[in-house]
Amino acid sequence: MIPVLAGLLGVALGATAVGWAMSNRLERVERRAEQAAEAAEAFQQELDEANAERERTECRGRRRMVAAACALYYASTAVSGSPSYPAAYDTPALYPDNEVPSCPGGGVWTYNPAIGRITQCSEHKD
Repeated sequence: MIPVLAGLLGVALGATAVGWAMSNRLERVERRAEQAAEAAEAFQQELDEANAERERTECRGRRRMVAAACALYYASTAVSGSPSYPAAYDTPALYPDNEVPSCPGGGVWTYNPAIGRITQCSEHKD
């Protein structure tokens, strides 16, 4: 009778140990899934910030292209005796490829013809 009880107790304890081990493993898997989700969210946030910085930098570079084109226009009009900046920056003839630069983020630029520069971008405040 005692060997039978010992066997039943061993089976019961074994089942409890297996249940505990499975529960413990499930908790570890759930923790890892949460950590992975947090890491993915952090990565996406960093990626979004990097893309926003890239866009700001590209916008700044395109505004410098406008300033350079306006400076060349000024120089060419100065040679003829009446130096001035173009009345509008969005004249395709100002640019070598006849493509007018624009904000990569869809912002609207404010052009100041008195100085031949983009003074403001509605999307990138810098």
